[in-house]
Amino acid sequence: MSDDRYDSISGRAVAVIFTNDENGYTVLRLEGDDGIFTAVGCIPCAAPGEWYDLSGVWGSHPEHGRQFTVASFERRLPTAPAHIAAFLGSGILHGIGPATAKRIVERFGTETFDVLRENPAALSEVRGITDDRALELGELFSFRFELRSLLDFTSQLGLRPEIALRLHARCGSDALSMLTDNPYMLVDESYGVRFSEIDAFALKMGIPPASDMRFEAALKAVLIHNSQSEGHMFLPAGKLTQNAAHMLHLSDSLPLEEALERLTARGEIVREDILRQDACYTSAMYEAESEVAQALVEANTTAARYSRADAEPLISGAEKNLSLSYTPKQREAMFCAAEHGVMILTGGPGTGKTTTIRGILLLFEQMGLSVALAAPTGRSAKRITALTGSPAKTLHRLLEAGFTPDRSRAVFNRNAENPIEADALVIDELSMVDLPLMCAVLEALKPGTRLVLVGDADQLPSIGPGNLLRDLLASGVIPSIHLDEIFRQARQSAIVTGAHAINQGLLPPVPESPDADYFFMRRFDDDKIAGLVIALARSRLPGYRGLTAADIQVISPTKHKQCGTVFLNQALQYALNPPAPDKSELKTAVCTLREGDRVMQTVNNYELPWQRDDGSEASQGVFNGDIGVVESYDERAGLLTVRYDDRLAVYTAQQAAELELAYAVTVHKAQGSEFPCVIYVAGEAADPLLTRNLLYTGFTRAKSLLVVVGCPDIVARMVENNVPQKRYTALRLRLRRAAAGNP
Repeated sequence: MSDDRYDSISGRAVAVIFTNDENGYTVLRLEGDDGIFTAVGCIPCAAPGEWYDLSGVWGSHPEHGRQFTVASFERRLPTAPAHIAAFLGSGILHGIGPATAKRIVERFGTETFDVLRENPAALSEVRGITDDRALELGELFSFRFELRSLLDFTSQLGLRPEIALRLHARCGSDALSMLTDNPYMLVDESYGVRFSEIDAFALKMGIPPASDMRFEAALKAVLIHNSQSEGHMFLPAGKLTQNAAHMLHLSDSLPLEEALERLTARGEIVREDILRQDACYTSAMYEAESEVAQALVEANTTAARYSRADAEPLISGAEKNLSLSYTPKQREAMFCAAEHGVMILTGGPGTGKTTTIRGILLLFEQMGLSVALAAPTGRSAKRITALTGSPAKTLHRLLEAGFTPDRSRAVFNRNAENPIEADALVIDELSMVDLPLMCAVLEALKPGTRLVLVGDADQLPSIGPGNLLRDLLASGVIPSIHLDEIFRQARQSAIVTGAHAINQGLLPPVPESPDADYFFMRRFDDDKIAGLVIALARSRLPGYRGLTAADIQVISPTKHKQCGTVFLNQALQYALNPPAPDKSELKTAVCTLREGDRVMQTVNNYELPWQRDDGSEASQGVFNGDIGVVESYDERAGLLTVRYDDRLAVYTAQQAAELELAYAVTVHKAQGSEFPCVIYVAGEAADPLLTRNLLYTGFTRAKSLLVVVGCPDIVARMVENNVPQKRYTALRLRLRRAAAGNP
């Protein structure tokens, strides 16, 4: 939004109602020319007595009335003694209360800030302040005002305050000097800033458009973006420089080619010939891909092997325990798990993967192994727990995810020095696991730990970088078993038979029986498709076969257009959970969140607090893809409570921007989850989203009932389009090299 669309107002702060030190979100009372008013937004280190010039928009709060939402601000320290005393006595310096602040100002008057900054030892002249305490207050004042100086500098040039907070947490007192030396240091995924925002800030600082640092930053930004958004592990050099030139609106890529040479010489970009391509990696992606290949080959050879003769009675024991007989391929999978340190189990719906996993778990138990079961997301972990009866964790919980001391980036407490306490690890839904996460898992395994990797290679690849499952299978290095026999009971499901038809390039047959679990409701215009989806979710499906509204999940290939999740979520929210006087709500930059709304966490937040309903456990961490329901919003405190099954997580108003409505979710977001009833939206979308594997993945999210609403031609196009989007990866090549002793 441009500045001319903002209102401006000024005032002196009289009270801080609420503040969050981690993200700077503040509710501030100020006195202006027209009286007292409330301002809310990211205003770090606010204190009474300061003068603020604010830019933002006016809005109306349902309980607290008119308030000003701050987009940017400038502030000035107080100059009048009374205001200086109010400022110091507000608690902005720990240990100085109103009485001590008053004595300090009585002694030093308008020179108080100069004394704190330049001669803090003089504070010992004030009653109640020792020599040591005086020096501590000076250090605290300097630290606090280094942060204020950084915030004031960045806000004047249009950089969001939360970015400055992250920078200060990471770099401390050096933050401002480092930023002024090279503002492009913010091109780092831990800061979460778009290159366009960094570039605008740097140019306002006076960095020349043709500077070396700008060209180098553009190259790194392109690699990071393509890793995060497109799943590439590397880019060919020509594509990298061309994309960077386009981003900078340059007609000549020569300066970027020179910048690439400098970055390569410094080791910030790693270049390697990959199948006659000049592959360019960030150092982190290169290390992750190389380490995964080497670690998997080593793990496959170091685990103790069981012979078939030794494994046979154990497998027979598992059959007896589970009261079933395994198919030859299921038995082969169990032999493979016993014989090898690493194995892959794949198969589509209804082919017995879960039964085989249960058998492998029993096999490992009889072998005397302690076993961990894990999956990429909370919903996929919950699903595999329900299917196998064995407790599963998310991979992030298994790795005990946390933050570095400066809180700038995520780390895992389980690693080579503190490995996972298990003799065997079974990972389900492997297609969702990206290369960096797999690298962290392998690093945290004890030598000799067995690894069973389970997935469906026909589903979508991970959102993050790499194409792990497909590359593992294509390498031929890791032993794998593919289950392809559909069990008799599963053949009775039109969902299962339809999914297998899609994989074979056939249109899924629509059964005529009213008792079927799959229906196709044809509509040809996007507005009619959307209207029917809303009617089904609101009134036509709840009550049908015992379904509730909570059982129904709308899934779409796209976020955009009338059949996309953005429009459908707004429409479904209004249809299923309309505004009401007794329902509080919070407007975020993403959407309006209302009590009773179904919501999804969109990023990993390792430190978001949660507690069990019964108070038996309190911990931290809510992860990308977790779906919950808004329980309440405390408007005065600015705290939103979301229920995730039996856990309650509490968000600040600022953190709530990590949530989006989840009445409708994309197929990518639904992967790894299973819902009692799915309404699949077959409307217009961008061509890269109309693919066979995306349709197949959406189809297989339904457990009991699938209703496809849309155009038959769209479904036919998806079935025919079996060319998944290319990802630049070299894992299969590295696996072959490592297996040949040439990593």
